[in-house]
Amino acid sequence: MQVWVAKTRFEALSEVRGRIYTSQTGIGLQEIAGDELQVVPGGAAYKNSRLLFPYPYDERRILVSARKETLILYDGGKVNPFPTQADDYLKKSELFTSAALPNGSFCLNTLRGGAVILEHDGRLRRIINKDSGIQKPDGLCRLRRSGGSPMAWTWLRHHPRRRQLPDLPVLSGYRLRHCSP
Repeated sequence: MQVWVAKTRFEALSEVRGRIYTSQTGIGLQEIAGDELQVVPGGAAYKNSRLLFPYPYDERRILVSARKETLILYDGGKVNPFPTQADDYLKKSELFTSAALPNGSFCLNTLRGGAVILEHDGRLRRIINKDSGIQKPDGLCRLRRSGGSPMAWTWLRHHPRRRQLPDLPVLSGYRLRHCSP
């Protein structure tokens, strides 16, 4: 077993298309290649980013979310902004974590404004917050396969609450579970 000691601090660990990615504060996006931990080409662009979550976007690019930032497309060498209809909301609400949904859309969880569902092309599909019946959500979270109607775990004053979400066909047959900020 190979063990790597962080030079600063390891962030999230993710697998995309059989490749394992992580990041370290001050270093950027890295890949585990064999027994080596290597900074990927262009990965230094993420050296000040926290909680990187990469997901397959198309056959050659990866969509990357990072805490309190907007979305980025990474093509294996370059980092390019991925403008969305929710950029202003995500900046104001502080993007926290994200999840790729089975239909190709994305669920972006914020620290201060619930969750945002984006279509694959960046169009806003829905904001799930107090206006959709979830009072004062500090966070929503990850997609989890289940039967029945869509459910969400919300974090209210440090206590988890389970809520049924009205009218969420994009999440039909799935459940969101809580990830505390």
